[in-house]
Amino acid sequence: MIQSRAEQSRAEQSRAEQSRAEQSRAEQAHNYNLVDLCKWVMAIFVVALHGHPFVDISADWDYYISGVLTRLAVPYFFMVSGFFLFSKMPIGKISWERIKRYCIRLGKIFLAWTIIYMPIAVYAVWHENNHLRKLLAIMRNTIFQGALMYHLWYLYASIVAVLTLYFLFSRGGKLSVIIVIALLLHIISVIAYSYHGIYIQYLADIDIIKVFIALFSKIFSPINGWTIGLLYMSVGGLFAWHRNRYSLTILLPLLVIALSGFCAESYLIREYSLINPNDKGNILSYMMLLLVTLLFLWSINVDLKDNPIYKHLREQSLFIYLVHPWFLFLGTGIAKKALHIEDYHMGVFLATVVLSIIAAEFLRKLCKYKRFSWLG
Repeated sequence: MIQSRAEQSRAEQSRAEQSRAEQSRAEQAHNYNLVDLCKWVMAIFVVALHGHPFVDISADWDYYISGVLTRLAVPYFFMVSGFFLFSKMPIGKISWERIKRYCIRLGKIFLAWTIIYMPIAVYAVWHENNHLRKLLAIMRNTIFQGALMYHLWYLYASIVAVLTLYFLFSRGGKLSVIIVIALLLHIISVIAYSYHGIYIQYLADIDIIKVFIALFSKIFSPINGWTIGLLYMSVGGLFAWHRNRYSLTILLPLLVIALSGFCAESYLIREYSLINPNDKGNILSYMMLLLVTLLFLWSINVDLKDNPIYKHLREQSLFIYLVHPWFLFLGTGIAKKALHIEDYHMGVFLATVVLSIIAAEFLRKLCKYKRFSWLG
């Protein structure tokens, strides 16, 4: 009887070890090539977001493509970053060393590209009638939003989000609780901007909401490390710690439904003029969280055949994101002032995409040298 139990115990241990080995092999066989491809596509989305290629063709196309669809890009970046950062840490534990290295790396990139975009900031101040007012606005944006140039807020927000995550987690906060807190902040920011009309009519007399709206309106942007970054990075971290393989037959229909809901919500926001009139560029959506989450789950559950191109695309995506405003700035200036072209947006967008990809490939190779690693 004793021998039988011992044999049974050894058999169970053997099966457990075999199961762990199979799980490990499956994890090693699994790849994230589709994530790399999606990141590259999302980087092009960001160029379209800032370049408005369809504005000269159709106001509707410009709204739904540049104002709505492309808005998925940065939340997706946040979720992917949270997923891979948390994947490197034991479940339920946040490593300060990992957080510190992550923030130092992003901090170097942020400072480097802030300096690289300084000439555009100087140009903006110089060509403004009220030099002091423009200078103070740029200083406010840089200090509170991390946005000397409009796209750099993402790097700044990532650092803010990760440090906030660590602070809350180290004080005993559970990841699920942090997600709830982040969701509440996100809800308020969406009300402040995309549902501004409802806020004015029904919520403007509630003091605590009024304070938050004032903060977002006067100092912070509606899209920052606390209202966007913290939420999406936390959700990405949650999936890193609780990994499951999701059926594509379930994910794809849900993805279509979420996309339909996202478009419907965006239509209603526009149709009923709910957007904050002072900040029409920041269109936020409640359906966006569901859509980005499903898109992310789809991308981490599909294996694409290994090919070196995916690593190139992953590395290119960051540099396309970082460098494209320079080409938009130069292209717009040439089209408007040198060539006197009126409907220039699509041409400038296409030129920016091509030049950004070329520049990204050059920068990708340049960063292989240690002395230039701070560029990305």
